[in-house]
Amino acid sequence: MAASFLLLLTSVGLFLSAQAQDCPRPLGGPNMGLKGDDILLETFPNGKKVTFACDVGYESVGGSASIICTAGNWSSLRMKCERRSCGPIGDVTNGEVDYSGGIQFGDKLTVTCNPG
Repeated sequence: MAASFLLLLTSVGLFLSAQAQDCPRPLGGPNMGLKGDDILLETFPNGKKVTFACDVGYESVGGSASIICTAGNWSSLRMKCERRSCGPIGDVTNGEVDYSGGIQFGDKLTVTCNPG
């Protein structure tokens, strides 16, 4: 009887130690954040898949945007976000455009009017 009770306790102990653990809020990479309702959560259950999206002005340049919580740890986030190109503004009537600051999101350009 004592042996079966000890076996039962051992089995329960193994079961309890093998239970899945929640994950804390995952940290995304630079210029990205959690997508959808996941932005409201602080902890995530085992097996939960979350997806990241690039911030405004940035675009994904490869890698998976999703990670999965497994036993209290997140899988590796592979997605990278880089600034979008805004492209040139086109010709300016009676003026010139100086693109020396670049044409990506956040860059500045200078428009100068012709004399007269």
